[in-house]
Amino acid sequence: MCGRRWGKSVLILMICMAAFRDGAKIGLCCPTYQYFDLLWRMLLEILRPLIDAGVCKTNESKKLIWFPGLPGVIEGWSLDSDNPARGRDYDWVIVEEAGMVSGLVDTWNQALRPTLLDRHGRALFVGTPKIVTPDLPTMFKWGQSDEARYSEWKAFSGRSMDNPYLDPKSKADIEMARLSMPEWQFLQEYEGIPSDVITAFFTKAMLDQHKRAYSMDPTFRGTLEIKGESASDKQYALSQNSIDAIKLTSDPFNGTIRLWGPPGRPRQDRTYSLGVDVSAGVGSSNTTMVAIDDVTGEQVLEYADSRVLPERAAQVAHALGVYLGGRDGPCKINPEANGGAGETFVQSLLRGDYPNVVKRKKRGVTYSADASRPEYGFWSDHTSKEAMLSAFRQAMIGGHCQIRSTKLLEECATYQIDDHGRLVSVSISDDPTELASAPHGDRVIAGGLAWDAARMSAPVEVDLPQIPHREIPESVKDKRLTARLRV
Repeated sequence: MCGRRWGKSVLILMICMAAFRDGAKIGLCCPTYQYFDLLWRMLLEILRPLIDAGVCKTNESKKLIWFPGLPGVIEGWSLDSDNPARGRDYDWVIVEEAGMVSGLVDTWNQALRPTLLDRHGRALFVGTPKIVTPDLPTMFKWGQSDEARYSEWKAFSGRSMDNPYLDPKSKADIEMARLSMPEWQFLQEYEGIPSDVITAFFTKAMLDQHKRAYSMDPTFRGTLEIKGESASDKQYALSQNSIDAIKLTSDPFNGTIRLWGPPGRPRQDRTYSLGVDVSAGVGSSNTTMVAIDDVTGEQVLEYADSRVLPERAAQVAHALGVYLGGRDGPCKINPEANGGAGETFVQSLLRGDYPNVVKRKKRGVTYSADASRPEYGFWSDHTSKEAMLSAFRQAMIGGHCQIRSTKLLEECATYQIDDHGRLVSVSISDDPTELASAPHGDRVIAGGLAWDAARMSAPVEVDLPQIPHREIPESVKDKRLTARLRV
């Protein structure tokens, strides 16, 4: 676990070349294929004479390098998929930028570790400790532990300043960074030390506890289709708010929709709230949607797609709102409305005659010349966003809101308190090519918006559940339980 510019990529290349020369099979993993591009170009540069001579072969699309007739192979993998390297057997698994991998421990246990069994292989995790993905610091502690169960792990660290090839100007830049950055951020980026949890808005202990208590794998993952021959047919079908116009198709590997609960639609004697964080749809961040059961506070749905335009996202939200349904018809939708993408989304939703968009009092831009018309959706600034996320956090702590998605819980760690006491979502990379698969905090906003709508719901009467293994007290027999979701 090292600071920036320590020489992590060079170390990986040295190990790869030495093992490859000796006939080893190597799985070289990165958070996304964008991060793999630099390593790939460096590998090709080193092997260029052998490639030009036809001794070494490469496959660009599969990120594969091998010598014909020999066992050695280097195979590249992106860890933003659910089943990387399944079915492979390796002598080495090397993970570059491991601090950027969401759910690294689960990926190691479920996908990467089994690839080393046949050949009794080794694994190397190299990266900078990122506050948004705490798994690398967790694994680093395994290497520092004296416990017998961690005896196979070894941990090594290095500061950026330890690189003997840094020129004087680079060293001066690092010292300037020390003066201009918050201490926790400097320790993380240049010293290779996990940042202090005192800055975390959602503490690691709280998130770990919530994950153990409530997170689980979805019962369905797939895609949504709106039935109709043409765009106008689809729009008309949606405007009728008919469940018959909506089809969900299972896609366990690439589906954008995840559902929790029994198969099929959720219980229709409940009400539901759908929070939406809208992106521009150009791949830099996700448009996300999270749905919560107003009565129990349980998460029932998650949607994430970085390539859906706001107008199309409004159709998806409309369809999901009808699919979720509930006692009062299509569920409440509470989008973050300000900003170009948010306003386009809300206007598209209203033009499609969606009947249940959360309304707000007059504030800022309106959608009508009539100043008395209520606004729609959530209008955010520093104050309102912090208040909304504070209520969401408190509900999670108390178990009133139960988040099932591990990705959402991991993204909670992106939210920090800066030196001015303001809530910010920390940047996880300065790489402009970064994909939306890296944590950005979008799911957290969507979850907070869903809870914001759910806790405003009117009291709902539900049957009192049977108490197992003992008699129900006479004082509560044949009575009703009123559930009011408030914090």
